[in-house]
Amino acid sequence: MRFVAADVAVYERSVDRTQPRGAGIVMQQEVADLLARLGRSVPSVSVELLERQQLPRHGEPRRYSAPQWMTAWDTLYQALREPLDDVCVRLESTLADLSRDGGTLTATFADG
Repeated sequence: MRFVAADVAVYERSVDRTQPRGAGIVMQQEVADLLARLGRSVPSVSVELLERQQLPRHGEPRRYSAPQWMTAWDTLYQALREPLDDVCVRLESTLADLSRDGGTLTATFADG
């Protein structure tokens, strides 16, 4: 695979990090592959769960094997953002419009 250098800017909608966004997320293989390309391991941003427990309203709790890796939005966001130079990350960006003219795609943001 051949990589070509490019000037890249990341426009992030969040004001600062991703803040807590509810429950954790299950680590998917595509994310694990991306982390590996960045030199990070799944265990560096996740915890391993080996089982789940069901708590039915009427009946006995039931445990069963369900191995998976879990992470949190903010932890994953930080791991993916660390390799980026701060100059190319622009927080609190609201996409206003996308337009295409031939081979050129233009993104316009609310702040101009």
